[in-house]
Amino acid sequence: MALDDILDISFEFSSKIGVRDLPRVDANKESDVRGLYVVGDLADAPIIKAALAQGYQVAKHIARRLGRPSADEDLYDVVVVGAGPGGIGAGLALCETGHRFVILERQRPFDTIQNFPKHKVIFAEPARVPTVAGFWFDDATTEALIERWGQALEERSLPIAQPEDVVDIRKTGDRFEVETRSDDGTTRVWRARRVILAIGRRYMERIREDSLCRVKTRGLLGEKIITVRPGSDEKPPIALGGEIPSEEPSDLQDTIATAGEGVELTATEAAIVLRELRKILTDVQEKKGLLGKLIYSDEFYQDTFKRIDTLIAEFKKEIEQLNKTLQTQVVHFREDSTHAIEELEKEMRQTGEDLRATSTTLRKRLDEAGALIEEIRQGKGTAGMLVQDEAFAVSLKARRR
Repeated sequence: MALDDILDISFEFSSKIGVRDLPRVDANKESDVRGLYVVGDLADAPIIKAALAQGYQVAKHIARRLGRPSADEDLYDVVVVGAGPGGIGAGLALCETGHRFVILERQRPFDTIQNFPKHKVIFAEPARVPTVAGFWFDDATTEALIERWGQALEERSLPIAQPEDVVDIRKTGDRFEVETRSDDGTTRVWRARRVILAIGRRYMERIREDSLCRVKTRGLLGEKIITVRPGSDEKPPIALGGEIPSEEPSDLQDTIATAGEGVELTATEAAIVLRELRKILTDVQEKKGLLGKLIYSDEFYQDTFKRIDTLIAEFKKEIEQLNKTLQTQVVHFREDSTHAIEELEKEMRQTGEDLRATSTTLRKRLDEAGALIEEIRQGKGTAGMLVQDEAFAVSLKARRR
């Protein structure tokens, strides 16, 4: 089964390139050959973000159908042909599911995008659709996009084999054999349970025998760029290795190019500005954001004033409650202070009375002690005789013996 047999099945009409052949696929992008899936440009997903999402969703579907990963080291669960957005999207999904896979690329990852003109701005449309697996994608120039994506592929360690040109796909039973040829002519066969075709072909078909190639000058430094005008539908496409007719720039073109050297605002830059302005105006007209609500929304004003009135009422209520609390605390403080002072005065009066009573008793005891001492001095009583009468003291001692 040759690759052309898979592709030459159905048709799609485009106003730009006429009629082109497309494979027949079901809702899950599986072709008439069971186990062979088609994503990306061939499955009518020419937009970068759409191709990423389509490859991711198809690979998730395949992983669910396969179940457990293959235990055969020589058998891949999935072989992905093409490292464009569709193929990379499939690889991101298979990294999450844990299935064994490889991406075969004839040249380099995102080769079509890498061949875009320098400084070309690539829009991440549709803006409302998120990118899959956290894979970064935002409006950027070709150089910035390729640099960021190259870093992302290294960080995620996607298994990409390159350069591997697929020359044949064969199916035996429920297994596929994908034959490739490298630059040195070496061939290899990759065995797989499922195959995803993620290859594009829309640009080659637009370059026909009556296409025209021109050399133009752009920018302040006179950068040379090559433009290729698409050919007509009546002429056949140029074969690989063929030559595209070229046209020398006319004097008028040189004059225009020279006059425009000082103009730095390119059409792509202007397109970015207009696109952002269009988004802002759309949001304003749809009453989105603060500016849109301020201009178009009466409800916004009513709601704002209502909130302000509510805040004022709540603030007034809080102030009144605070005043009541302060008044209560002041009254309690005054009552507590008066009671404390009265208790202190009472205690001080009692202490004074106790001190006076103690002083009277002490003075009385001192008088009694003074009278006793005087009697002793006069030799009165037993104590006086002991102190003053020496003969009595000697007699008392003799009795004790």
